[in-house]
Amino acid sequence: MSEVNWSELAPSKLDTVIGGSVKLLEVLGNGSYGCLFLGQTLDLTTHADEYIAVKALSKRDLDDRQLALQRQEFDIHASLRHPNVVALHRVIEDADTIYMVMELCEGDLFEAIVRDQQQQASGLSSDDDFIRAAFGQVLDAVEHMHARGVYHRDIKPENVLVHYPDSVEGSALTFKLADFGLATRDSLSSEFGCGSTSYLAPEHFADDTYIGSAALYSSAASDVWSLGILLLALIFGRNPWQEASLADPVYAQYRRNPHVLKQLFPISDDVLSLLRLALAVDPSRRPSVRELRRAFSCVRSFTESSSSEHNIPPVDIPAAQVAPSSGHLVAQNKNVHRNSCDSGVFVSSSSWSDLEDDDSAFEGDPFGEVTKPIVSLANMPFAERMVRVPLEDDEAIFVHTEEKDSWWM
Repeated sequence: MSEVNWSELAPSKLDTVIGGSVKLLEVLGNGSYGCLFLGQTLDLTTHADEYIAVKALSKRDLDDRQLALQRQEFDIHASLRHPNVVALHRVIEDADTIYMVMELCEGDLFEAIVRDQQQQASGLSSDDDFIRAAFGQVLDAVEHMHARGVYHRDIKPENVLVHYPDSVEGSALTFKLADFGLATRDSLSSEFGCGSTSYLAPEHFADDTYIGSAALYSSAASDVWSLGILLLALIFGRNPWQEASLADPVYAQYRRNPHVLKQLFPISDDVLSLLRLALAVDPSRRPSVRELRRAFSCVRSFTESSSSEHNIPPVDIPAAQVAPSSGHLVAQNKNVHRNSCDSGVFVSSSSWSDLEDDDSAFEGDPFGEVTKPIVSLANMPFAERMVRVPLEDDEAIFVHTEEKDSWWM
């Protein structure tokens, strides 16, 4: 399969009308496997023009299997109708391209977290109402999916879009799950490594004792693990480790003593209890999304006061300079046939944040300290890997090191 150069192709599609009623106005982002446009519906009868997002996927040189993977994305997406799932309005095809016409959102959760963090004087904790709304609505979306036998497999802040309220008093933010390029209907999957490294459950890595040489993992349990990592990102703007592999010293310490989370973050006992469920190393011990929601409803506060932190027995935290390696993914175990499905692999599309310009990588070691200031929200860096922020650093923002520009206006 030859890659399409969307940076060259996309401008030629501007101002064209597809499907007789959708005009492509502006390029919002592009990458190896697709492009996202700002579009506008053209209704000549009602004059009810509407701005929408149009995700374009090239069909050029794809074999039957690759085309089937492409179609699986919009088949799954079309089957999900929920206020916390981005709406897919229609699919338009021509000889070379598939266009997914979708609801337009004004931002994503990554941007919202960064903005919320920057507004906090301490730089440590986020607004409780914001956390409850965002995580609660994501739980709604994932529970809706799981009830219909669909599993997302790439839950992360970049794939949660945010619709900002109108000027109507009392309006609230709405959070919507997006990007079903890695979603599956298989409750048990052999596609290890499917998702974004920092959010992958330990069973995706070859050193996991609960999977070992097993050929399948639970798609639902893997989603629940990602939700646990997402909750920490929501509260503190950082992830606990680079990957849930023993190659990562912080995760290795968590395996030995889950209370290390209290040393990494000033979380409340309620949050620790919830995370010990969601981040259970044994996937069979993780709760369903409904059970996780029940635990979330019991959380009275997300953080502890500084005085209560001092009562926590100290836990040895290894130095963060040791860089874990995603080469330990189970997908590279030659004894079992597995498919690595990291977000940039499948031609069916990659995640919103993966389809970005190639020239946006930061220089230097992505596991080192943050050496660049946080950029403006209009130009946020995105990638699947996070920079490890020193534990004593009050500017606890996770920084994505290889991509930039949100998919959404």
